[in-house]
Amino acid sequence: MVQKKILVSPLNWGLGHATRCIPIIKEFLRRGHIVDIAATGKAKLFLQKEFPSLNFIEFPDYPAPYPENRGFLVKFALKSPNILAAIYKEKKMAAKFFQENNYDIIISDARFEIRAKHIPSYLIAHQIRFKVPYIVGGELTLEYFNKYHYKKFDKIIVPDFEDNNLNLSGKLSHRLRLMKKNKLYYAGPICDIDQEDADEDIDYYISISGVGPDRQKFEDIIMEQLHNLSGNVVVSLGQPGDKEVKKVKNAVVHSYMPREEQKEAIKRSKCVICRGGYTTVMELAALGKKALFVPTKGQTEQEYIAKLYNQKKWFYSVKQDKLNLSRDVSIAKSYSGFPQKFVLEENVKNLFDNVFEKHLK
Repeated sequence: MVQKKILVSPLNWGLGHATRCIPIIKEFLRRGHIVDIAATGKAKLFLQKEFPSLNFIEFPDYPAPYPENRGFLVKFALKSPNILAAIYKEKKMAAKFFQENNYDIIISDARFEIRAKHIPSYLIAHQIRFKVPYIVGGELTLEYFNKYHYKKFDKIIVPDFEDNNLNLSGKLSHRLRLMKKNKLYYAGPICDIDQEDADEDIDYYISISGVGPDRQKFEDIIMEQLHNLSGNVVVSLGQPGDKEVKKVKNAVVHSYMPREEQKEAIKRSKCVICRGGYTTVMELAALGKKALFVPTKGQTEQEYIAKLYNQKKWFYSVKQDKLNLSRDVSIAKSYSGFPQKFVLEENVKNLFDNVFEKHLK
């Protein structure tokens, strides 16, 4: 076997981009190849804990346009000049970096300029079309923006099924108007969770996430209504740096749960209550779980996915200010969950066989 050198670079907008790179990194390492990771912020810190022996490169990315007290679209519009400037800066840094460093494959997760003309370059993305309601032509404009950047990569790896009806991302990565089909490789869901069976001894696992006042409001609503849930309840408040664990009636409330504990809680749960980000959705689908989604207000991806699943009767969702736990969990448990079973390891194996293997010989 010829040992190859791989660069993996996830975007630092939440940990979803970093976590879905883990199975790919592990498979390269299992096959005996060298992997470097180019990242920044929480994504870098998270992956350093997962892969302490790997070489890490500090590579700044883009300011995250997450909503605080304004909607995502307003926030995105206000930050777009900064984002475009950061993409241009990334392009210059990447060009210099890849002139000075040799790699056999580059894998970027949602970073537009982590690529090189002389090196096979792949982009992981599930949001090829942005959902922008109320703006005429907005979705098409942003799809064109993505197409402009995506064409520079050898192929786009979509962590979803190709089927136009039985998939997780809906119109975010299906029925596209501008992207050529041969540019896309639908890999099926890819995420870092163990699919082995576990005893479901947690009735409800509640994960609080988000930023700013909206995250705090979600926590307040949950804590006020905890008494409406019966059985064994576990809550993660998502507050890094705080290790407090307290008992609130029949619930165990963790100020913060490390990633491994979170994954274990999801596996052991009969029903999960959470925001419904795409990585979490892949995990729930992989485990065959039922869930209640409370999407972050103004974050259009979460709102779109929640609405889509509601219509399909896969996962129930409710707006944060309308949340009534005793009523909503009952409805959520009557929904089917994602109807298709799949094996994550097979998705990763097929990705290597169909996409990466030709560069590894």
